[in-house]
Amino acid sequence: MCSTSNKGVFDPEQRCAASVFATIHRKIHWHWVKGHAGHTDNERCDELANEAIAAVKASHTPAQLKMLLEEFKAEAEAQLL
Repeated sequence: MCSTSNKGVFDPEQRCAASVFATIHRKIHWHWVKGHAGHTDNERCDELANEAIAAVKASHTPAQLKMLLEEFKAEAEAQLL
């Protein structure tokens, strides 16, 4: 996960997404590693995430992406309540 400061504070949207994912997939073990520091697994995760983002952007219009993001946020918020 990326942080918004050097103190490791997660972006609120990332925290929300991570919480929803953790709720759905109960067997998650969190282990923080410093981002962009050459950690092999973290670099691979970053590569996979960027590939997935590029694929989603290539297959959806900006309006569709906006709608999907709004749906995701609403669903995530509902699951956290």
